Amino acid sequence: ALPKIVDEYFAMQLKREPSLKERIDTIEKLFNESFRDLRRMGMREEIGRLYGQLATRIEAGRAAAAKRISGKDTVERLESRAMGLLLCAAGGWYYFGQNEQAREVANLVRVRLLDKDPLPNIEQRSLAKAYASAVAQGSEAEALARIEELFEVLTLTQTRKIRRRPIVLVGRDFWERLIDFDVLVEHGVISPEDKNLFHYAETAEEAWDAIKAAYSGDNPALTARQLKGN
Repeated sequence: ALPKIVDEYFAMQLKREPSLKERIDTIEKLFNESFRDLRRMGMREEIGRLYGQLATRIEAGRAAAAKRISGKDTVERLESRAMGLLLCAAGGWYYFGQNEQAREVANLVRVRLLDKDPLPNIEQRSLAKAYASAVAQGSEAEALARIEELFEVLTLTQTRKIRRRPIVLVGRDFWERLIDFDVLVEHGVISPEDKNLFHYAETAEEAWDAIKAAYSGDNPALTARQLKGN
C-alpha cells in the first residue's frame, strides 16, 4: 500500500492545491509513524529490505514528477519533500544499524542543505529538521563520526587546505561542555584566532543567519590555493 501512497503524494505535490494540504500533511505523518511502528516489530533484515524498496519508489516517483513540472520553486519543493521521505527510511536504517544505506541518504541531504543555492526557507528548515531526526537514530559511533567530521573540517580550514565555509555549532552550552576550546587554546593546541572559525547558534534561524552572513560576498571561483595568500 505504501508505494501507491508515494505515487499519490507526488501527484498532489504537483497540483499545489490548498485543499490538498491536509491530505499531504496526513501522508507525511503516516510515513513517520508507520516507520516507527515497523521498528517496534523487529525483523531487522526484512524491514531493511522494505526500506530499500520504498526508497527506490520514492526516488522513482520524484524523478517522474520532476519531468512534468517547471519552475524553480516547484522543483525545489518536490526535491525537498522527496528527501524528507527518504530520511524516514534513513532513520530506520540507522535504528537497525544498517548505517551504509542510511549514510548514503544522509550525505545526499547534507550536501543539499549546505548548497550555496539554498532551498526556500520553509523547505530548508523542514529538511534540516528531518535530517537531524534521522541522524539522531544512529549509534554512538555515528555521533562520534559527526564530531570527527567537525574536527576534520576545522583542521582543513585552519590550514587553508579547503576554502573557508561557515561552521555553526547549535547549542553553545552543549558544545562548550563537550569540547573545551579554551583548554585547547591554553595548551597551545589551537590559537585564539582559531575560535573564529566557527559560530554558535541557539536556533535554526540564528544558524541560517550565520550561514547567509558567511556567504555574503563570497566568490565561488576562489580555490584553496588562491586563499592561502589571504
